[in-house]
Amino acid sequence: MRARVSLALAVGLALTAVGPSQASAKTTWQSSWSSARAASTKSGRPIIVDFYTTWCYWCKKLDSDVYPQPKVVKALGQFVPVKLDAEHEGKGLAAKYAIDGYPTLVVVAPNGEFVERIVGYHPADDFVQTLHLAVSDNTDYPILKAKVAANPTDIATSLKFANLLARREKDKELMPLLTSLEAANEAPKLADIYLRLGDTCVSNNQPTQATTWYDKVINVSTNAKQLLPAHMGLLQMEMAKRDVGGAIAELQSMLDIPNLPKAEKAGIQSMIDQINASASQ
Repeated sequence: MRARVSLALAVGLALTAVGPSQASAKTTWQSSWSSARAASTKSGRPIIVDFYTTWCYWCKKLDSDVYPQPKVVKALGQFVPVKLDAEHEGKGLAAKYAIDGYPTLVVVAPNGEFVERIVGYHPADDFVQTLHLAVSDNTDYPILKAKVAANPTDIATSLKFANLLARREKDKELMPLLTSLEAANEAPKLADIYLRLGDTCVSNNQPTQATTWYDKVINVSTNAKQLLPAHMGLLQMEMAKRDVGGAIAELQSMLDIPNLPKAEKAGIQSMIDQINASASQ
């Protein structure tokens, strides 16, 4: 779910840190989707589409603090980059790729096929790592697929392939692999995949299925970086239902997450106080 990224950022704002902008570095963005497709077809490089809105604060932070940095410019050189306003010239394409939060970047093959998405604001180092992963996934997909087919009992390779399938949203291939990994008692290593599946279900307006996936995260993980987004997903659904009691219960559960940073706890408590204050008016 895209909304949970925004909520997590709101709670963890104090943890965000980025380096200074580097004015000397610059990425040349394509002027339109059609020009990006033409450049991608000619070069063979995948397209990366930045879906933004004029009112999006974190979109502006990407522009000012992340994109100008030389390491980001270099990483984006692996792609044909294009920026599209999701409420204007990019509206139709945003609908095609199920964009429901900003910023969202989508990696697209030269033929227009969806490859991967990058949701929300990421500091430069994380952003570069994510870009490199998107490129390597494109190469690794057929290799890992063949290896898993040849040796289904290779747990390490199956786990790596399952995570790749989740990133590329290839759910039809992923589900039977998940079933076999769960049967091999590997569920604790699948929490990140469960998170992605929960997010997808929320985006597709499938709250019951989303709850199932988020609950799986909570049942198998002790990692705050996995537990917090799972609870955020459940919180967002409670807020969508305008269930004040359910929302507060989820926030209270977040406070019980092991090793949760103090800044996160303070943000969560602030949200509880704000909800209680609004409900009492």
